Order: sequence, then C-alpha cells, then structure tokens
Amino acid sequence: MRGRGTTASSLATGLYVIANALLLVGPFVSPAFAKMYSCEDAAGRIILRDVPCKRDERNRDAAAAARSPATTPTRVRQIENANPITEAQVQEVVDGMDAARMRGDVPAMLAYVAPDAVFEVEYRLPQGMQFKRFNKDEYAAYLRGGAEFVDGLAFQRESTTILVALAARQAEITSTLRETVRVQGEVLARVTRSKSLVEMRAGRPTIILVRAIMRYEAAERGNSGKPAN
Repeated sequence: MRGRGTTASSLATGLYVIANALLLVGPFVSPAFAKMYSCEDAAGRIILRDVPCKRDERNRDAAAAARSPATTPTRVRQIENANPITEAQVQEVVDGMDAARMRGDVPAMLAYVAPDAVFEVEYRLPQGMQFKRFNKDEYAAYLRGGAEFVDGLAFQRESTTILVALAARQAEITSTLRETVRVQGEVLARVTRSKSLVEMRAGRPTIILVRAIMRYEAAERGNSGKPAN
C-alpha cells in the first residue's frame, strides 16, 4: 500500500478533526460517562487519556480552570439562565453536522462551530502518536481542502450520547464514528471517539470545545470499492 513510508508528522499535518465527530469534557461530566483527561508529561508532550493523569503528569484541565475563574457577568448569566439548552436542540446539531458532512457542505458544518472554538485531537497512527490543537480558522481551512470528503467511502455514527448539564447551561455530546478519509492522497479507515461541549450562543446551541482520539489504519477493499495501492 502506498504511503507506508510517510512520516507521522506529514500524516498528522493532513489530518483534522471533523466537527461531527466531537465530544468534549465539560465541568459537569457525569460519572455515568467516560471522561477524557488532557495530560502533559515532563517533556511537554500532551496526551489524552481515558483515565486520570499519571502522578508525574500535569492535569491541563485543572490548570486551565485555575487560570480562568468565572467573571461576575458570567456568573450572573449562569444564574439567570434565561435561554436553557435542551437535548432536542443538541440532537439537531448532531443531525445537522452529519447531513452537512454527507453533502460536503463546509459552510453548513462551520455554522455549528463557535468563532472561539478549540479542537484538541490525538492522532494514533501506525508510525506513532501525534497531538494537535486547532482553532476554528485552521479547522475551516482543512475542511475546504477537501480531504474529509471522499466520494463512495463509508461514514457511520456508531453511538451518540447527549448529556445536558444541571441548570441546562451546557451539554456534552459523546460519540463514536467509523469512516474512511483521504490523508496525503491515501484512503484510510478511521475510528473517532470524541467529546464535544455545546452551549447556547445567540439563541442556538453551538460547539465550543472538542476533544477527540482518532485511530487510523489501511482501508479495506470493500470500503473504497478498489484495492489500496
């Protein structure tokens, strides 16, 4: 199969998180749902884990919370909560993202993402692991490059769970997606486990934070309709 010699760095550059594969860790995560921990080791390498950070690693979530206490206006907005979020509204985001992806409609996909949204993605490649952090503009540029939209290839949402926070200020989407994508011209199978944080912006639910773990492998002949070479 072509691309075996491609470096992990070049593959990771061509990879991007897909907004419909998202799920994020919010401050309200329920014990009933798996949390994704963002850890940093002594060498400064960021690792996303399903279990708490190791003793010699720094918990980046805790550090971020300590650096960014809520301002008084934010607390007031949370207390008033005049515009609560509902599970049905969040489901519309999931359905809308899926439909836009199937059409290859980039503007429609971006409409569900906040201008200040953050994407943290761990790519698990045969050559090794890569961690990337993106803003919306970087994510948009990747989508417009067309790498995510490959005609005739599979896209399947295997599971989705929506959890609305207490007081309905935010909601969490937890998903598993199975799909085929093109990376550096090579067709690959990808499984994405993700968490996305959604909150009301301008009267509509909007994705503000995404963390995802993506595992890549060679696509089977049946996924692409032709053998990989």
